[in-house]
Amino acid sequence: MTLFPSSGTFELLRSGDIIEKVTLINVRFYDSMITVPNNIQEITLKNIVLGRIGFWVFPEDIKKITLEKFSDHVQLNGFTQDEPLVGHFNDGTFCSYKSNENEQIELVFSNVYLAHGLYFHSNISRIVMSCVSIDPEFSLKFNEYITEVSLDDCTCNLCFKNLS
Repeated sequence: MTLFPSSGTFELLRSGDIIEKVTLINVRFYDSMITVPNNIQEITLKNIVLGRIGFWVFPEDIKKITLEKFSDHVQLNGFTQDEPLVGHFNDGTFCSYKSNENEQIELVFSNVYLAHGLYFHSNISRIVMSCVSIDPEFSLKFNEYITEVSLDDCTCNLCFKNLS
């Protein structure tokens, strides 16, 4: 079930089989597992809440993901090795941007609890985290491809092993 209040917004820009952009603002979902399709190029979700039990799954082929004032569980594919990035946002933000030229990805997180360790793929070039917690049993691992890291008010174990 979805609650779409009068202040809610839904926008869709489509070109053939490709969905170029989807925007949802001020929407509440109830007891839903939402799997975002592979044919979406850009998705923006603002002030989204999944009531009670819910989960969003994002595929790895999306060029841009923007979550603002987002409260929900997520699985973000294509950013980390071994396992998808899984976490819970509490009125948080996430932004990923994949540049077309060299496929390098920038990631920005805030107000999120990440459920396992993170070892980022080599196409991740920049990471900015604010108010992020990672399960203490795991580590945030950096590799030689990351050119910029900013951590502010984060709780996590860090691993700088194998940096060249």
